[in-house]
Amino acid sequence: MLNHKTKNCFLKFFEAVVLKEFGCSSRFEFLTKDNVKKRESFIAGKECFLKIVKQKCHPDRHNTFAYYYEELVDTLTFIPAHSGCSETYYRLNAQRCYAQKNVMEQEIENQLLRLPRFKNVTEVMVKCKEIQDCMEGLCFTEDEQYEIEFSLAVPELTVSHFTVCIQTIDKELPEFSKYHCLKNRSIFRKTPEFLCERYQKSKRECLRAVTKDYCGRDVVKPVEKFLDEFIDLKCKDLSES
Repeated sequence: MLNHKTKNCFLKFFEAVVLKEFGCSSRFEFLTKDNVKKRESFIAGKECFLKIVKQKCHPDRHNTFAYYYEELVDTLTFIPAHSGCSETYYRLNAQRCYAQKNVMEQEIENQLLRLPRFKNVTEVMVKCKEIQDCMEGLCFTEDEQYEIEFSLAVPELTVSHFTVCIQTIDKELPEFSKYHCLKNRSIFRKTPEFLCERYQKSKRECLRAVTKDYCGRDVVKPVEKFLDEFIDLKCKDLSES
């Protein structure tokens, strides 16, 4: 039963539940981590589940899931005796986390399109925490773990006190001539070259001093590992060119 169509179907199902696209899903705890409550919800919510599947998934998934529904619920709610990320229990339940990640990434895009006064960073951070909670108790391969952790780095860096501080500095354009490490007022430049220059480790203490003086606290320390990832992922090509 576990194939690409099945995994993709569960991803679409959980996305629909997270986004509350179907009114019936609000009556059941499809997203709970408690396997007893999850089992009760999928048994009582069979009609709702199949309704969502029929509209969101490959046409043959509805009939397949309806025919094997009891086995499907067992697979979703009974932790296998044999450990291993390849077990169907882990693969299907992991789709809940991927669904939450997809919704979070869309929310980040939505936030970036909004005017500053309409942004609500709390929405992104709540979704980020939901993914972290979702991952607990489940099993992921190293590649999958990194993929999710990297996606979690995005809101931590782009929706954080650090970014709020930088944005405030950018808007108010204070005089930073006393910071000799900032050549050509580089803290205000937005090109990749200047961003990489700004965030590199050799300039980190300068960045810390500027933001701490202006924003009243160390906003760099909480996001340092994400700044390092930014450098590793975005700046290698620039340094090699």
